[in-house]
Amino acid sequence: MFSFQLIKNKNKINFNYLKGFSLIELLVVVAIIGILATVGIIAFDGYTTTAKKNSTDMLCKRIINEVKSKWTACQAGVPLYLKSSNSGILDTKSDWCTFNSGSPSITNTRAQAFVGHYGTHSQTGNMWGPRNPYRPNVAAVNTSCPTNPDYQPGCIEIFGTDKNNSNCGHCNPPIKAGEFVFQCYNLDGNNQVTKYREHFQTK
Repeated sequence: MFSFQLIKNKNKINFNYLKGFSLIELLVVVAIIGILATVGIIAFDGYTTTAKKNSTDMLCKRIINEVKSKWTACQAGVPLYLKSSNSGILDTKSDWCTFNSGSPSITNTRAQAFVGHYGTHSQTGNMWGPRNPYRPNVAAVNTSCPTNPDYQPGCIEIFGTDKNNSNCGHCNPPIKAGEFVFQCYNLDGNNQVTKYREHFQTK
């Protein structure tokens, strides 16, 4: 591949041929750039996946510790005010430490109140709580997580019960009356879905 440069020398025009890159050299450069780009994309994908896993682990521990701390404070007479599940605004009129609806499922009702505190409005979709690290368009904390494994990572489940449930096939250990149950879904090193489970006695 050649280009021409005009040089005036003693009223004569000389053509100096400047040699450029050959076609093979250009193809080699393009191939190297393609390989580096591919390696970079794979590495970046690995970094982002690791970041999502770590964020999910930290979020799971944070939510569990916050719920346990808030509920334990009830024993010291500290009111438990939570954000409204309809607006995301802190409701200072309802003390969940002393809340009693007369419902036989009061523990689960309280658990659902925590979900609302961290969650999203079911109709407007407005989110005021933490978002799922894997799917930022949905809330991380829910009353139940998807059954489809593709959508489970990043989901945190909170529920409760007022009766012993030893017949629950997937509940290990079995649920006892008055317990909050936390379940956090994530991916392991092989990108397989894992579930961390923790029970907390509220009575």
